[in-house]
Amino acid sequence: MGALNIIRAQIWLFDISHKRIAIRFYFNENDKIAYIIMVNCEYIQGFFSVDNPTFSISQFLNNVSLENMYKIIDENNNFELISRGIVFVKGKESEFGDNFDEFLMDKVNFK
Repeated sequence: MGALNIIRAQIWLFDISHKRIAIRFYFNENDKIAYIIMVNCEYIQGFFSVDNPTFSISQFLNNVSLENMYKIIDENNNFELISRGIVFVKGKESEFGDNFDEFLMDKVNFK
């Protein structure tokens, strides 16, 4: 993810159970943003906001449930998040809603 030139990452949206979490990425270009949306989150550790993140994402098999899991890690900032699903989206701020009920609804059909 370093190739994206991210200057700051921040937990931006989450539902009350923390099963859905969106991490917002800020770039040097003011009009561009990106999100990683993680669903069915199982574990989180770290700060809500980090500067100059160096995230890596990996996929692994949960040996108990036999499901694919995803882990996003920033070792430099002691951040880790594990979930069962992950989506990456990039665009202009005006293209996204400000809560999960509106977020990406014009772009994705969740039915």
